Amino acid sequence: MQLIGILNITNDSFSDGGKFLNIENAVAHTKKNLINEQRPYSQQWIEIGAASSNIHSSVVDEKEELQRIQTYLQHPEIIQLKKKGVKFGIDSFKPQVQKKMLQVGIDFVNDIQSFSHPEIYPTLAESSVPLIMMYSSTLDKNGFAQEQHTSDFQIIFNNMIRFFEQKINLLTQYGIEKKRFILDPGMGIFLSSNPDISYQMIHHIPLIKQHFNLPIYIGVSRKSFLITNEMKQLDKNSTEFQNLLRLQTKKVEQLAISKGADYIRTHEII
Repeated sequence: MQLIGILNITNDSFSDGGKFLNIENAVAHTKKNLINEQRPYSQQWIEIGAASSNIHSSVVDEKEELQRIQTYLQHPEIIQLKKKGVKFGIDSFKPQVQKKMLQVGIDFVNDIQSFSHPEIYPTLAESSVPLIMMYSSTLDKNGFAQEQHTSDFQIIFNNMIRFFEQKINLLTQYGIEKKRFILDPGMGIFLSSNPDISYQMIHHIPLIKQHFNLPIYIGVSRKSFLITNEMKQLDKNSTEFQNLLRLQTKKVEQLAISKGADYIRTHEII
């Protein structure tokens, strides 16, 4: 099982928007909370998100997104971590951002729109990095998740299976090897505003793995579907709320691991 540390270089991410827009803060956070000195550097992955999918986010253009990512990656301390073997990837659905970062040697790409732009396919085929594809029933054209109170899990599950079947078939036709794909069945508002849908999807991880014979990528860290009735009575900025959310995150991450998740995307590695 591989942990993926989340670094949001954004001003409006759900849980930490604005905290790491300053690159020095981003680097300090990376070293303090996303790198574990007790583990081999080659087993440590960090995913950089420079544009949020938060429902209340503003659109970030390609130029700004690239500048945020490149400024971080070009920092001397991050260059040293990469030389030691730490893998850095991007969370982006914009083809020009993906293309540029693949050209400069990014280690993996996570696309919440599952590589929906055909112009990037030749570049993907020329590379060899892992490609993370996410299913969502709620994304709009700008990559923002919308409120949707779907309660029929079987419909969502069947649509997810069909979506990945079609996407894998399309991408392999362009010469992209199936073994490079990592599947993210979506969590939280990406699936439904109904929290039960996400929990049911986690319990169905074994069926997804059996159907596709591909690794599964799960990101539940700090997502709103984790908020319990007890937590709803608290101030979201309070220490008590944050501690309970941290505990609930770890609990559900452990559930996902027990069900066979191969990659866990999380805000806190330490």
